[in-house]
Amino acid sequence: MAKSFTINSLVCNSFVSFSGTCGLVNGSADMISVKGMTGSGQIGFTISGFTSPTTDPKDYTSVSSFLSTFMIDQNTSFVIFNINCTMPCKTCTNVPTVCMSCYNISSVNTNNLYFSVNKTCLSVCPTGYYPSTDLICQACSSTCLSCSIISSNCTSCNSSSPYPALNITNNIGSCLTSCPNSFYLNKNATPQQCAPCDSTINHCLYCTDIDVCTKCVPGFYLQNSKCVLTCLANVTIPNNSTWNCDACSIQCATCTNLINNCSSCSANAA
Repeated sequence: MAKSFTINSLVCNSFVSFSGTCGLVNGSADMISVKGMTGSGQIGFTISGFTSPTTDPKDYTSVSSFLSTFMIDQNTSFVIFNINCTMPCKTCTNVPTVCMSCYNISSVNTNNLYFSVNKTCLSVCPTGYYPSTDLICQACSSTCLSCSIISSNCTSCNSSSPYPALNITNNIGSCLTSCPNSFYLNKNATPQQCAPCDSTINHCLYCTDIDVCTKCVPGFYLQNSKCVLTCLANVTIPNNSTWNCDACSIQCATCTNLINNCSSCSANAA
């Protein structure tokens, strides 16, 4: 039989003036051996269970040998193909367009990914699903908006979910409630994801944005969400333990050395 399609069964039937034998070749579901046919005898065949393709294949028959002057008639007008399923379905329910599997030779069909939710064949899996090695759209992990290769390898996160932060480590993505220390959620990225705080220009150790620091690398002091080498004189005091610029006490308009060592008093001072 042809290489362009697969079948469930091939049987001999419709004998006219036929003498001899006709039957499946041992070990083959798609090859029949006809022996002892003489004269003007005719024989018909029934082929059932086609799974592909949608049009009649041109290589539906093959002749391996013939004897003397008796040849096999290869006239296509007597061969009727009954395709059970509509492309791109390979197998289907009793409805030809409701797929149970997909015809997965890409040169013939590009919609080769089976999506069981809708029982359809797709070229790309829907958001929230990924194509497995057996060409089935599998659901991503519940924390992922989209994923790749395996269900837990997130490629994007749902920004309105409890897990909006995409963190990629060693090329594996995960969706977290917040970014790890020294990272911030870059909402300008596509998809938005955790990016490292800038420790070289903005000198952030921890941050909430590229230039909004919450903690500075040692040697720099945090002042108004920025990391500075020198705190504002007279109104803040550098704290070498926390690396913060501590504001003068509320009683002080200005201070020196210590936050409560006023060099001038505020209007709120008692």
